Amino acid sequence: MMRRVTTLNGIWESSLDRRFNPAQTYSIEVPSCIGNQIPALREYRGIVWYRKDFKVDKDRENRYLLHFGAVNYYAEVWLNDELVGSHEGGYTPFTFDVTQNIKSRNKLIVKVIIPGDADPNYPFTEIPHGKQEAQWYGMAGGIWQGITLIETGSSYIEKIHITPDLDNSKVYILINSESDGKEEYNLQISLLDPAGKEINRVEAVLEEENRIELNIKNPQVWDVDNPNLYTVRANITYKNKILDEVIETFGMRKIEAKDEELLLNGKPVYLIGALDQDFYPFTHYNPPDEEFVRDQLILAKEMGLNCLRYHIKVVHPWYLKWADRLGILIWEDLPNWSKSTPSAKARGEKLLEEMVDYDYNHPSVIIRTIINENWGLDLVNSKEDREWLKKTYEWLKKRDKTRLVVDNSACFPNFHVKTDIEDFHNYFGFPDKFKEMRNWVNDLSSHPSWTFGPDMERKGDEPVVVSEFGNWGLPNITKLRAQYGGDPWWFQQRDSRTATKPLGVEERFWGYGLDKVFDNIENLTEAFQELQHQALRFQIEEIRRHNNIKGYIITEFTDLYWECNGLLDITRGKKSYFNELKNINSLDLIFPKERPTGVWGGEGVRIPILFSHLSGSPLENVKISWEMEGTEIKGSFTLKSINYGLGEIGNIEFVVPKVLEPKLFRLNLKATTRNRTISENIINIFVVPKDLVKDRFSLLDGSGAETTSTIYTTAFSDELESLANQGKTVILELSEETEFSHFGYTLEKRKGITEGRWVSGLGIFSPKLAGRVF
Repeated sequence: MMRRVTTLNGIWESSLDRRFNPAQTYSIEVPSCIGNQIPALREYRGIVWYRKDFKVDKDRENRYLLHFGAVNYYAEVWLNDELVGSHEGGYTPFTFDVTQNIKSRNKLIVKVIIPGDADPNYPFTEIPHGKQEAQWYGMAGGIWQGITLIETGSSYIEKIHITPDLDNSKVYILINSESDGKEEYNLQISLLDPAGKEINRVEAVLEEENRIELNIKNPQVWDVDNPNLYTVRANITYKNKILDEVIETFGMRKIEAKDEELLLNGKPVYLIGALDQDFYPFTHYNPPDEEFVRDQLILAKEMGLNCLRYHIKVVHPWYLKWADRLGILIWEDLPNWSKSTPSAKARGEKLLEEMVDYDYNHPSVIIRTIINENWGLDLVNSKEDREWLKKTYEWLKKRDKTRLVVDNSACFPNFHVKTDIEDFHNYFGFPDKFKEMRNWVNDLSSHPSWTFGPDMERKGDEPVVVSEFGNWGLPNITKLRAQYGGDPWWFQQRDSRTATKPLGVEERFWGYGLDKVFDNIENLTEAFQELQHQALRFQIEEIRRHNNIKGYIITEFTDLYWECNGLLDITRGKKSYFNELKNINSLDLIFPKERPTGVWGGEGVRIPILFSHLSGSPLENVKISWEMEGTEIKGSFTLKSINYGLGEIGNIEFVVPKVLEPKLFRLNLKATTRNRTISENIINIFVVPKDLVKDRFSLLDGSGAETTSTIYTTAFSDELESLANQGKTVILELSEETEFSHFGYTLEKRKGITEGRWVSGLGIFSPKLAGRVF
């Protein structure tokens, strides 16, 4: 027979009482997170019981397998009142052979433990959990991936691992099978090329473990532009009858890190990525359907991204499928625990092993991270933790030679111990922290000592990647409410003391008087998104100024509830600058060496232009052109060729128009060849009327203050307070903590979450000042 798969998804009974008391029973959809289906249980920790009755047309000659995609966290499974097995771990699939338990009419009961901190067997702080804490995004307990009943013949295939060997044009296939041992069965393997044509076939006697080596003539590689997938079809047969069949796809690809480069199939690859925590607006931890996953990955490609860093969560099977098909590189993080104990680390090792088994055949997965930002370890103070991390790195490299490994994806004050990639995280509010970011990126590009810690094993040629950075951009509140049918549940999730609580955002907008600055909350949202856009442009260009940096990961792909630093909002809606992302995230990037801030009307401007050429295509006869919107200013020059890497290619020179009042001009910059656009960019130039400023603004050293209407000062005084009371405008610049005693306030430097690094803000400018001259 051919393998038959029957879904057991759908409506199940659920209860906190194992007797399924009708007064305490819920009807819920499986798969789902229990708290998403029952809001009262959103942060529930404890036992949940599930029950489903189903019928089977049982064949006594066949085998029956009960397969769970993922259950969070600990599961015990009964079929027809008999315990068939248990599984610990909330992220990976597991299967039970229920051939001896299955009947025509069946009662399936699943006990799920969602642990709390005090759980005696599975304390929450010592299990891999990722960001399921209340201060992040909430629990994801329950049967959150699908359940199927698999019917096979009397023998079946348990696992297929396919290892490509691009250097030798071979593929190695490992097949584990379960046989009833009654007969000698055959194993047939067919290899199909990306067009579906059979190119190789072998037969062997079925064993518990079969190892097969196949040649592939002129292999078609898998990469981001040509995600070619080969197919392996494996059959178990007996007397020409098929007992089981499994089909797996794989890619002929090779990933390396050496000589400070990331190499995909022997060629340099520059990572242009975003961090994806993979939560969903209405279904929380599990995607609503496969189409939704496919569509969001298509949007990633449209943004110019070639990589997604799947953050402290095991990649969902639909996500893997479409990343393979669309050509998206996956950087996968092991879900973290909170407390460093032997039990916690043992669970992490077990989950890593399961992850390797689970996604081994997927060419899209190229990097695995063991620890994120020291979470769950104490690398700074614990030699034991550093030694464990080093040994785990070495074990994982041996266990799976087809991927790169990052030991600890680091941020200050933690570091690397032994790694394939020298990556680091940092956040800088824009524009107030831009100079600080510039200095940090410059330092990082030179392999500084601070990226590695004590007991390190540094090779010295690890490629450098900026693996987290980014800024915030508020979503459109009106659209969110329309899609949720009111305030989303997560509006109430953040503590009132933090700077990120969504609940009451409109009341605070009016209460703080922000209407005097932005008129309405929609304008605030628009300004915030434009600031996020400009921050991305400036910061990515700063990274691209350094040839030694081999990629970047933007935080993040989508907003995640209150954390609104996504390129898309939580519903996967496009932010205002979406159409510019493909230009910002281009492998071939034209950009100014320095972006001009403000210039006087009628004066000449000279802008040196850089070009970062990182695509594999040769660039010849390249036309560089520019045009200032709303003016006659334009120009161009042609280059015979552009070399790979970074280079200064020429200058743009022109005289800006004279203006009567301050005005923002947009300069469009473009590189083309053979009528094909290679790269586009925008340079905003703020032009100020020279004569107008001269008449209305003076720089005084103290004398003459009484004769001007506006005074700019860095130190307030009784005299200036008196002038302010007389109706004069006093602009006071404060850069340090100081007593603001004239007004009864103390000005304190922003600290922690309000500092404007990770959570960025709009506190540094007002659109009302546009067009104002003093």
